[in-house]
This record gives sequence, structure tokens and C-alpha cells, in this order.
Amino acid sequence: MAAPTSPAVASPTPPPVTTLKANDPRKNEDGTLKLGLKMATIFVGDQVEPFIIHHALITASSDYFAKALDGEFKEKEGVVRLEDQDPTTFASYTQWLYNNAVVPVGEIGEKYRAILHQYIFGNYIQDRGYSNAVIDAFICLTDKTNFYPIALTQQAWVSLPESCPLLTLLVDFWVNISHADWYRNEDGSWESGDVTQGPIEFWRRVALDLVNNPKGTKPGSYPWEINRCQYHEHKDGEPKCV
Repeated sequence: MAAPTSPAVASPTPPPVTTLKANDPRKNEDGTLKLGLKMATIFVGDQVEPFIIHHALITASSDYFAKALDGEFKEKEGVVRLEDQDPTTFASYTQWLYNNAVVPVGEIGEKYRAILHQYIFGNYIQDRGYSNAVIDAFICLTDKTNFYPIALTQQAWVSLPESCPLLTLLVDFWVNISHADWYRNEDGSWESGDVTQGPIEFWRRVALDLVNNPKGTKPGSYPWEINRCQYHEHKDGEPKCV
């Protein structure tokens, strides 16, 4: 599900972790988390026991929960049901919400799938800060392992709007570091599965970028190394990453 880069290319130095000039919506002016006494009860998937989350914290971070708990059609008594979502993914979200940590576990393929699921969930609940943190974890994992999750393209494309920065990052992987092994097996046969049978919109973007950049990019100058913030989402007028 993941492909290594060409063995002739050395793994680049990981880019620095980005920080934001903008204030973290989860925090008060003194840097403490927005907690308060009011709690939100969130049922996820078919799990019987709910997650109990600080109301002020989750509504400050997520536009979805702000509308669900404080909006015109707010849920009664602070209860939200996410029947189509995965409890494990939501648990990972709560780790970031309170601890600012995105730490996928398992084998390399499991880590990439977990990160993709977290990004899809972040997009669903409209939490830009979380989605940006997941993107950073995604890039850090590729830098650390020198493996790239090319087989996730199909799932990512059908689960996210075409404007999502993660899709741009996947396109950039194919444009800048792909090689023949990504397309064909050692015996010359085509790779099976969604690696080379992905959405036509994806391949259009790859083809166009290859035409515009026929000489490719050298290690150390890849787009995600030069400017990680281009894969982040920010509100209009919000300062970019530093």
C-alpha cells in the first residue's frame, strides 16, 4: 500500500514543524485550554459508552460541533450522535484536542490508513487546526520512513472534496518522486488495485503538473519540504504558518 522512493535518492532532511502565528482557537489568551464546567456527550458509531468532552473546547475547535451544540439547530442537552463515524478515529481526535498529539500506531500501512481516516474525519467535522496537524504528521511519517502511501489515492479521492490540500499532496508525491516501480511490477506487469486505476481527475492533475515541470524536483526542494503550509487550511485573513 506504500511505495518506497528510488533507492538511489537519499532521504531528505525532515522539514521543521510548522507553528501558527494565529491564535489557537482551543486556548484562552493565557495559553490554557478552554475547558469550563459544561460537558458535551458524543456517541460515535455503535459504541454504547459515549465520549464526554468539554463543550467549550470542542465547539471552539470544530465548526461542525459549534453548529451542532450552539447553533440554531443545536442538539438537545448537549448530546451529539455520529453514527457513521469510527470510535477509534474519534479517540485519536480527542488526543489532539487535549494534548495536541497526532500519533498513529501499528505497522506502516496501518499508520498511513489511520492518518487518512483522521484527515477525512477532520474535514467532516470542519476542524482546520486538526486537519493541519494531521497533514504535518503525514509528511513527517513519509520523511521518517521514506515510504509514500500511493495506494490510498482512490480512498482519499472519493472521500474528500477535490479542493482538499491532502489530495494536492498526493499529486505532488507522484509528480516529484514517483518512478517505474510505482506503476509496474518487477516482471513488467501493471500494478493491480487502485494505484494505477485511480480517479481520472487525479491523473489529469498529475499529467498537467508533469508537463509544467518536466525536469522534476531534486531532494531538498520538494514542495512539502519548502512550504508545508501550502497543504494547510486557513480562514481568509488568517496568518499563515511560520
